[in-house]
Amino acid sequence: MNRSLYLLVFILLLFLSPAVSRNSDLDLEQLSRKKQELDSLLEVRQSAVEQVYLLQEQLSLTSRLIARLEKRQDRTQSEIEQLTGEIKSKKQAVARLKESLAINLKSFYMSYRPRPTLLVLAGDIHQAARQAHYFKATVNGLKTNLDSIMAIQADLEGKQSRLNRINDETRELVRRKNLEESLLNMKRNQKQKLLTRIERDVDLKQQYLEETSENRRQLAELTEDLGSGDSKAEFPRMKGRLIRPVEGHIIQHFGRKYDNQTGTETFFPGIAIEVEVGTEVVASVSGKVAHADYLRGFGNMVILAHGEGWYTLYGHLSRIDVVRGEAVEAGDIIGLSGQSGSDVGPALFFGVRNREESFDPVEWLK
Repeated sequence: MNRSLYLLVFILLLFLSPAVSRNSDLDLEQLSRKKQELDSLLEVRQSAVEQVYLLQEQLSLTSRLIARLEKRQDRTQSEIEQLTGEIKSKKQAVARLKESLAINLKSFYMSYRPRPTLLVLAGDIHQAARQAHYFKATVNGLKTNLDSIMAIQADLEGKQSRLNRINDETRELVRRKNLEESLLNMKRNQKQKLLTRIERDVDLKQQYLEETSENRRQLAELTEDLGSGDSKAEFPRMKGRLIRPVEGHIIQHFGRKYDNQTGTETFFPGIAIEVEVGTEVVASVSGKVAHADYLRGFGNMVILAHGEGWYTLYGHLSRIDVVRGEAVEAGDIIGLSGQSGSDVGPALFFGVRNREESFDPVEWLK
């Protein structure tokens, strides 16, 4: 088994394993570990084509990692705002209690003049008892007030300590996100240089086109293996009525293309819509999520099933917001656009398939 075959097996195990499919919502540390594994592969000298695909997969992981960092940052920011509000409220409560305690202490000092000896001598035992009861009740009230202040202050200290920890965590998240974004841009530049080199080198371009064709064949196998769907399809009646998943200019069209440089004919099974990274991608028609994970050559991809083997496909996403088995309606957000797996820059891959056969999506859109 040669080095290229070892590499392919590793990547398939890394990205298409059942564990990853079952749990696409990987946590930060798992994503980081997988990125490190790809880093170690990139450190070994690979062919330009192998490096492109490794970089595509690494860019996809980095985009997911950044999205996860942003989500966690949003959560910590919400918690900071909540704790800040609670701390402010607690401080106000302590101030009110202290003010009330001071007033009560002063009032107690000014009004209470116990002279139990004289009262007993005067024979007014009942008045002495009432005064003693008043004294005890007042002292208990002051003690309760003081206990409340101490309890609130202890809670306040705990919240302040937690706020400090969350602030530290948020600063670390921001630092880590900025680092990942810098690495992302660096890897994109590296990938673009390799693509330019491949475009100029006939042998490398031939190899790259062969790899691309293999990836598209695997996509066809995937949609065929997904099954025919749960319900009778109404999808064929939707031809010409699907809503656009994003608005943008089509930069790659459906169909066969001939490359004069290599003498190779390739087939593009959908369209690529130019769109800024982070644009909301919506379902063109209602369906059920059949796939929501990374797919070699297409990056982060969502495949929606519409019954009797009909599917719509959404690739090159920077973030996936649905899970396998989830039902979605037309217009529901399924993720954010990106350029994972794309060799044309930020774009959305959109496809329409019936089992192994692809159709021109333009004919299905409004």
